[in-house]
Amino acid sequence: MLAQSLRFSLLFFLLCGLLDTSPASASPGESGEEKRFGFGLSVGYGEGVAVRSVQKVTNVGDVEWMSIEPWIRMRLTQLGDGTHWYDGTLNGLLMGTVVRNFEPKDGDAGGAVAALRYTI
Repeated sequence: MLAQSLRFSLLFFLLCGLLDTSPASASPGESGEEKRFGFGLSVGYGEGVAVRSVQKVTNVGDVEWMSIEPWIRMRLTQLGDGTHWYDGTLNGLLMGTVVRNFEPKDGDAGGAVAALRYTI
């Protein structure tokens, strides 16, 4: 019970800390240009759910996990003049993921990716 209370407290603390932190948006800033850098953080908590007919040996409902996914965006270039449907922005992204599994067995996992994203 104490461990579950600590998990919910951690999640609540993380979410409250993020309320004042907003990532750079695609809307023009004060200078009329899109912000060059942006950042964000996603925090998730989940429990396993499955249709009973899918569950074979283990109970999927026992699965409990939490993930934290930070990302950083850098605008590389603005493509087009804004008059065509395909005009957009090319961004470079660095994203990471950390997953903490609580039930049925403790465990940690993580990963990172570098990517290009074209936003129309």
